[in-house]
Amino acid sequence: MYRFLFITLFLLPVSAQAEPHTIIQVVGNHYVSPEDFAAELKDRDSGITREEIDTKYRNFLEEIRSEQRGQMMILKELINRHKLKAVYVEDVTERNAKEFLRLIQSVKNGAAIQRVSSDFVELGAAGRLVVSGELQMILPADDSAAFEASNPARSGGPLEFAKKVEFDKKANERREDAIVRNLMKAKGVAVILLGEDHNLRDNMLQLGVSSKYEKTGTVNVKGSRWEPLRKRQLVD
Repeated sequence: MYRFLFITLFLLPVSAQAEPHTIIQVVGNHYVSPEDFAAELKDRDSGITREEIDTKYRNFLEEIRSEQRGQMMILKELINRHKLKAVYVEDVTERNAKEFLRLIQSVKNGAAIQRVSSDFVELGAAGRLVVSGELQMILPADDSAAFEASNPARSGGPLEFAKKVEFDKKANERREDAIVRNLMKAKGVAVILLGEDHNLRDNMLQLGVSSKYEKTGTVNVKGSRWEPLRKRQLVD
């Protein structure tokens, strides 16, 4: 009987199962290590100098830090408003989540300070809020198989550099479908940190998900800096 019930639930469309009433996507970019940043620039321009790389990386970190401050402001507001204890994070899968959470916990305990910068920018906005105690934990937004199939060069986890690979639209759609299915495990409001290029509305419609969808966060201003948008909805 129980096996039959499990099979029945598995075959039901997502809309027939429990689902959050709202999905909120907080947009943002990824942290990149100095080594990976330099390697990418050298791949693009073999003649680039060390000084040029250092300057570009300082500018990049300034943008990421500014962006994360905006994300943290938004997340704090959402945590207070919806009593959130966890948020979903892009690039975190069931396979790499434990390793990432161990790093966050070691930073929180003061055991890994040498591995990260003083403001913990490597951990991302959600990870930094876990360290500060304002958030209890992060949740994997990605399914490992769908994630690796859509972009195998990024399968190392949230602390790896997103290397350039040929874009596979169908594989990306399958990845976004998997992300939506993961979000359906939430109750009430599901908040996800996910890049601005991703839009889950079509995937939700395809899967029969009726949850409200909001997209907010930060936008690139004149291609050089990031401006936090706390209340503007970016979804059409």
